Amino acid sequence: MRRDGAVADCCREQIIARYGHERGAAVRCAEAGLVQIQEQGGAMQFTTNLSVYRLLSEAVDTVIVDRDEYGALRVVRYEFLPHLNRLDQAFLAKVQRYSERVPYDIVALEDGSAMIHWQAEDARCIGRGVRFRGGVKSVIEAAA
Repeated sequence: MRRDGAVADCCREQIIARYGHERGAAVRCAEAGLVQIQEQGGAMQFTTNLSVYRLLSEAVDTVIVDRDEYGALRVVRYEFLPHLNRLDQAFLAKVQRYSERVPYDIVALEDGSAMIHWQAEDARCIGRGVRFRGGVKSVIEAAA
């Protein structure tokens, strides 16, 4: 899933500035023009759907009913939830129930984390994150 155009360019300088030399993989990714999904809310537009964040103010059933109206760019094949470390357990339980009813994973990242995509199915996590799939929450292994 290499991107040489606007998708990679949009955040290249931000990643280099944010991670500097302490996060070598993120910097190399930005310099190579690979797709990155950072922990910021703006990254949601590159995923399959924007509905997961609607769970903050709406019931799971309501979000599911009109989910198709909130499609995103589909650059990566999951829904995205930023700021994992700032979210309360009641909301995360709602996300877990939502994950039982959607066809894609939900990836949630803590502040300072990122998903780096080399190809569509080959992504690495830098920092801390969890994946919700089929009602199960699991830790995403960080890249070495």
